[in-house]
Amino acid sequence: MARFLSLSVLLVALAAPLAAYAQEPPKAPTKAVLSPEKRAYMIQARDKFLENWLPPDVDADVRLQVYFRIDRDGRVSKTEVKTIDGDKVESAEKAATDAIQRSQPFASVPASVDPYAVEVRFPLRITAKATPTPFCYPVATFIAVPADKQEPINKALTKWASLIKDRGTTTPLFTMVDSREKADVIIEISTDSKMPRIEKTGFVGDYKVNSTLTTAILRLGTTDKAGAALTSDQIYNNTLQLLGRSFGLASTTDADSVMSTSRFNPDLNPEQSRVVSELLKDAVCTPQQAKRGFVDRTAPK
Repeated sequence: MARFLSLSVLLVALAAPLAAYAQEPPKAPTKAVLSPEKRAYMIQARDKFLENWLPPDVDADVRLQVYFRIDRDGRVSKTEVKTIDGDKVESAEKAATDAIQRSQPFASVPASVDPYAVEVRFPLRITAKATPTPFCYPVATFIAVPADKQEPINKALTKWASLIKDRGTTTPLFTMVDSREKADVIIEISTDSKMPRIEKTGFVGDYKVNSTLTTAILRLGTTDKAGAALTSDQIYNNTLQLLGRSFGLASTTDADSVMSTSRFNPDLNPEQSRVVSELLKDAVCTPQQAKRGFVDRTAPK
């Protein structure tokens, strides 16, 4: 009997620590420690990517996650670029993928580095560049597009005038001129495959002011990625958005916004109305004081 009791006490004593152990939270897995050689190689590969990186123009800040796997011979066998913050912009992701391709071959992976392939992963932020805006309104505008294709462009110009008038502003926005030489803003069509593009909405185009701040070029794409012609409504919406760049507006996800990537009834949201109103106050000029060209109003004074 005494032997039986001793065995029972022993079993209870063993059970207590086992139960306590079962209730302990599992330990977090130990993070692999990179060797100095491997870390140095990854930094070298990232720096070579940055040497070949050509940032695209974006309407709003975008943050990407860049990943590529380098095999022993320095060639990339796997690539993945994805947006982790901000609206997905295909031109941004493509620019990162192109930079990886231009960086090949990377240096061969050192024999002391295991395994035989090295995975490089890092975040990449693309900051939206502020677009210079006109010194004065109205802006001398030339439409370098065949007459039979101007209807959606003229419609967009009229829409902008209506948006401003609806907010109590009578400042004329655009005045048409008959040549490029007389124009501050030139609207044209382009087949450049490298223009910013958003497939889901049929957006393709860009708006750039030259380095001397004398002329802005609004380029409209007319086909989707597969080569199919964009509809008149798509070209109208794209023109609206690109004209908005001249007012310093950035894109937004608001469905009814002029600068939205998914527009239905284009309008200005309250913040955009404020930005445009402030701009027009600063850029109202008399005929005697009119000054052509553009100015970066975000630059320190």
